[in-house]
Amino acid sequence: MFWKEDMVFWKDVWDLKVDDNIVTVVENHFNRKLPKSFIEIYKQQNGGKPARRCYPTQYPNLWADDFVEIDDFWPLQGRSNIIDKNDIYVKNWDFPDIGIYFASDMTEGDGAFALDYSIVGDGEEPKVSYVYLDGCVFMTILVANSFDEFMLGLKKRKEFDK
Repeated sequence: MFWKEDMVFWKDVWDLKVDDNIVTVVENHFNRKLPKSFIEIYKQQNGGKPARRCYPTQYPNLWADDFVEIDDFWPLQGRSNIIDKNDIYVKNWDFPDIGIYFASDMTEGDGAFALDYSIVGDGEEPKVSYVYLDGCVFMTILVANSFDEFMLGLKKRKEFDK
């Protein structure tokens, strides 16, 4: 199971059904095709906390020396949805416009995960990048070469605790 099952907070949003019409609205807004695996997990649940929230990295960041951690995947519809969140991050907070931000990290605003279309050609699947504010500079770390790779590489936090 991709999603954490004991989610009570925001249950009214997580339980909203995502169908092809909602996907089309999001894709048209960003003028980008979403990866199939991304759509599949959102058809299971409209965002929320994944059961495995950490992804290994080779680079130290605000969060840790060897991983980044997701707080939650933003919903495609309902309050604080992916369109609204991208407006906040890109237009208000000046995050680089590299694609579609889809999840926040544990810093509550200093970092986010994006489907990164800036480093792929037209029609290619986006990569997944982690963008965070380090002082006054935005840092971008390529995390995975595809959303599939990202999903498969997520691990539980206890695997990184030393």
